[in-house]
Amino acid sequence: MIMADNEALRDYIKTGFIEKLGTFSDAPAYADSSQLTIDGVVSEGDPCGDFYSETVTGGGLTIKLVWEELGKPTALELPPELTGTGEHVMYSLLVDAKSCYVEVNGRRLEGQPVPREQAGLALSSAFLYYSETWIFPDK
Repeated sequence: MIMADNEALRDYIKTGFIEKLGTFSDAPAYADSSQLTIDGVVSEGDPCGDFYSETVTGGGLTIKLVWEELGKPTALELPPELTGTGEHVMYSLLVDAKSCYVEVNGRRLEGQPVPREQAGLALSSAFLYYSETWIFPDK
């Protein structure tokens, strides 16, 4: 599912970014994803501490995303060849997590993060990006 409180921005992000990322664009679940309106968001913890979570409600669902064992924040500046779209420069503050989980309506889903490399960094597939900014480079 895709949850947003701004339909125009959601649609722009879907076509301009998400659909260019192979992880999502080729996934059958993405093509069939529901689009729900967000009713509320609650953040808990410290994104630079050991625990952080976001709980999003909307469409009759309560989804809680939890990141634990957070790493040291790392500033990134990625050229187009290292970004998922291959078209943008991306600036972000990355916080890796060694552990994470998702709850939907109070039920914890199965799964765990796996090792991942990004921009030459050994990370997990559980991470937070803060102030993620995508721009077209000067031509």
